[in-house]
Amino acid sequence: MIPYDGCHECKFSCQEQCIDCIYGICFGCIDTGWILNQINICTPQCGDGIVVEEYEQCDDGNDIPFDGCYYCQFECPQGCIQCQSNQCQKCHHLYVLDIKTGNCLKSSNDNDDQQIEFSILQPEQMVNFRCGENHVLINNMCFDKCGNGLRDNQYEECDDGNLYGGDGCSSFCQIESSYECIDQVYSLSLCTYIKAPEINLNILTNNGDSLQVVELTFTSQVLLEEAANFEDIIAFTIKPQTQYQLTIISISNITIQLNNPKYQIQIEFIEPVQHPMLEVVMQKNTIYNSFKLGLKENEKQINLGAPFVLPETTKQQLNSIVQLNDAMMYSMAGVSSLALGTGNSIVFFNLLDLLQSFSYLRFMQSQFPPHLRDFLNTYTKVSLQPILNYLKVDQLLEDLNGKSKSDQVKNNLQPDYEIILIQPYLLNAKSCYFSILASILTYLFYCALISKTLGNFIFQWFEKYQYNNKVVKLTHLFQKCIQKKFYKQKIEYFSLGIFQVYQAILHQLTFSVLLQFPNYTFDSPFTILNSVNAILGLGFILIANIHLLSITTIKIKNQRKWRYFYSESKTQFWACQFKSFQIYKILFFIFIITELINYPEAQSILLSMKSLFFLIYLIKFKPLKSFFELTKLVCKEFIFMIISGTFLFYSFEFSQETFILIGWIHISLFCTIMASNLFVDILQQIRKKYEASLLKKQKDRDELQSKLKLNNVQGFSLNGYDQQIQK
Repeated sequence: MIPYDGCHECKFSCQEQCIDCIYGICFGCIDTGWILNQINICTPQCGDGIVVEEYEQCDDGNDIPFDGCYYCQFECPQGCIQCQSNQCQKCHHLYVLDIKTGNCLKSSNDNDDQQIEFSILQPEQMVNFRCGENHVLINNMCFDKCGNGLRDNQYEECDDGNLYGGDGCSSFCQIESSYECIDQVYSLSLCTYIKAPEINLNILTNNGDSLQVVELTFTSQVLLEEAANFEDIIAFTIKPQTQYQLTIISISNITIQLNNPKYQIQIEFIEPVQHPMLEVVMQKNTIYNSFKLGLKENEKQINLGAPFVLPETTKQQLNSIVQLNDAMMYSMAGVSSLALGTGNSIVFFNLLDLLQSFSYLRFMQSQFPPHLRDFLNTYTKVSLQPILNYLKVDQLLEDLNGKSKSDQVKNNLQPDYEIILIQPYLLNAKSCYFSILASILTYLFYCALISKTLGNFIFQWFEKYQYNNKVVKLTHLFQKCIQKKFYKQKIEYFSLGIFQVYQAILHQLTFSVLLQFPNYTFDSPFTILNSVNAILGLGFILIANIHLLSITTIKIKNQRKWRYFYSESKTQFWACQFKSFQIYKILFFIFIITELINYPEAQSILLSMKSLFFLIYLIKFKPLKSFFELTKLVCKEFIFMIISGTFLFYSFEFSQETFILIGWIHISLFCTIMASNLFVDILQQIRKKYEASLLKKQKDRDELQSKLKLNNVQGFSLNGYDQQIQK
């Protein structure tokens, strides 16, 4: 709270004599009596004939000694041993006081060879005679007199006129740490507090990660006294001693020019270690701020938490399980895509909901062990990101956002899930916009294939080549298999297709909207575009879902208009609400992940309760027509309830071995969900093939019986057919 030191009450400030203050640094002083020195501080201009009160006792416009004013301080005339202002009150015994002028006149009976009787001199006179003015005699030795406001270059660094420490000039007339003093010989020192630069260390990663990233900065702008490599003036040590790899990444390098250097220190631990400390030691007398003050402390330490280092055997086991899980995931994706192509869309969208739910668990702030977090990241592989990377959408948005090199380097060092939590809405929701655009283009493609223009062209082409059997067959095949199917897709687009797209993007859209809310900014074109889109996205979700239940609760149900809500559900009242409940379940799930991100215990309890309530609904009302899909959902919700509920264990203080064991249990439960779904899907496809085979056999049998009856009516004997039927 010291005023005029550059920062007062957390605002930049300068001396009251400064008339041009920029960020706490003065660039101009008042004209009368003041001058700006080399370190941008206003000091009294001694010798200009103008007396500055409180700083100058006098100013006679010269620097001649013994004329009553010397260096703007009152000075006793020659021969005077006691004076007030510039008037002498007592002269040396060899001088005579002139009462009129106040000066000391040399005595006429003075004899150079006269012996001086020291015994008759006063103590002060004796000291002045022996040591001179501004000195004291201690143990028969002469020392500069500290605290009288007259600094002697030979013995004093400063002299502020008192013997109190803590004001910049100590009781021994030495400049105190973090102070800069302005003075002249035989004048009062003016000291100002200037904070010395310090080393800042900040951890950018979770304290449980085996790869720790520490950011090194300084509290103010600094420079090197001489050009040198940063690695040559700094040393890093990890305590206790362990195996690790250390990498220094320069974001803004320190030079001989003032700047704000920034470095990131990457420490990858190779073996487990308990509570490691990073010690940074900087070479002394190499780094200074703008006031030529060196570092306050050349050493700094920071606790690196408790890095979780997996044993090599655990890493190998994790790789094997990840490969197995990937195989199951891709197999399920293939089966569901086949089912989607045959018109059974519920298999595909239930799988999509399953994978998206698992992928968003990685954003929970529970202290997951590394192998569990790596396993959860595998559920992000089925995404549109490869297509977006090929189209360079991320690069385009980052260029619009004006991301700096510092941000890019920082993002490269951060885990993917941490980057997503802090990036803008448009970067998170880009896949939603791509899906909507692809859906609209698909609808326009349907319209083009069944348009009258294309129909007329096909008719003309058919008339031209009507005698060509290949052309006739190809035209018939196109109209029957392609146009007929696309016509059906076009009709169902607004009653089924558009809702399926909404369900597919709902996780990501809600996640992006809630992360941005309510942090809207409008200070640049990109932030305006980003904030407007985020607000529109929030409004769309609210409007689309606020009256969702009213679609299926009305007495007269328009199943043709709202086919999405009725096509796969039973007709009972509560069974009809399945799609609405499923959408609300997704919204509640994402709300828990984003809004309670700092409360992992609450997340665990609420996610488990969500699965429990939905499981009770599934078991009690059995809303789905497909027994197989209902079985998969029941298994998924039951196991997910156990998984999310037991995430509470990560909030307790267990050993790393215990956390690894709990992580393996959770990984096995996730794999159980995937395996059970894959088993049910395969069983469902086998049953469909078997039923199709029985249906084909029945159809062949019916055709044979029809032919037999026809032949019997016509009176023909067909023993061959009878034998076939018997077979």
